Amino acid sequence: SCNPAAFETVLLYMYTGRLALPPHQIEQQVDEIAVDLDLLQAVKRGNLAAATHALSCGADPNFLDSTTGLRVVHLPCMPGVPEDVSGQIVTLLWTANADFSIAAANGATPARLAAAHGRKVVMAALVKALRETPCFSINEVYDEAPDDWKSLLEDSSLEPALHVLDIADQLGLTHLCLLCEQWLARALRRASIFDLLRISDEFHCMQLRLICLHYFKRHRHCCKAAAFKSLPKELREEIVWSCQGV
Repeated sequence: SCNPAAFETVLLYMYTGRLALPPHQIEQQVDEIAVDLDLLQAVKRGNLAAATHALSCGADPNFLDSTTGLRVVHLPCMPGVPEDVSGQIVTLLWTANADFSIAAANGATPARLAAAHGRKVVMAALVKALRETPCFSINEVYDEAPDDWKSLLEDSSLEPALHVLDIADQLGLTHLCLLCEQWLARALRRASIFDLLRISDEFHCMQLRLICLHYFKRHRHCCKAAAFKSLPKELREEIVWSCQGV
C-alpha cells in the first residue's frame, strides 16, 4: 500500500519540482564517536572482549584520541597492559583492517613505540600485521537478511525518503529518484551505510551505490562489523572487490 505522507510529498514535487523531506538527523554521528571511544577505553585497559564488541559495532581501529595525539593502534605498544594481552589486541585490530603504518602526533609509528618500550611480543604481532593483509570471509555461511528487510527501516530517519523513492520508482519519476538518492547520500553515516547500500541495490540507485562503495574503501574496518554479515553475498563480494582494488 502507498504511504499517504510519501504520496503527498510526490504530489508536491510534481507541482513544484522540489523534494520536501525532513532534515537529516545527526545524533547517529554522536553514537559513532561513542563506539570509537568505547574501543579506545577497551584497548587502554586491555579488555579484549570489550574491544571485540566495539569493533563488531563498527568502531574505527584507527580512531584518534585528540587529547593525547595517539590512535588506537598505538596504545598496545605503550607500557601498562600485560604484553601478551597487548599482542592479542594487535592481532584483533589487524583483523579489523587497522593501519599499523600510521604515525602518532609526535611522528612515532606503532613499531617505533613498541621498540622504544621493549615490547617484544607486540613487535612480533606488528611484524605479522605489516607483512600480511587480513582476508575478508565472504564465503562464510551467514544468516541472510529477511525478504521484508525494508520493514527494518520503519521509524528510522531513512523511512520517509525510502517511501518517496518507492513511489517515484513505480511512477518512473527519474528526476525525483535522483533527488531521493541525493538526500539519502547526505544521510550516510557508519550506522546507516549497510541500509543505504541495500536501498541502492533494491532501487538500482547507481549514484548512491558508488558513494556507499567509496565509503567502504575509506572505512574498510566496516567490513568487520556485524551488520556486514547480514548483506546478501553478492553485495559482500562487491564490497570486498572494491576494497581490494584500492
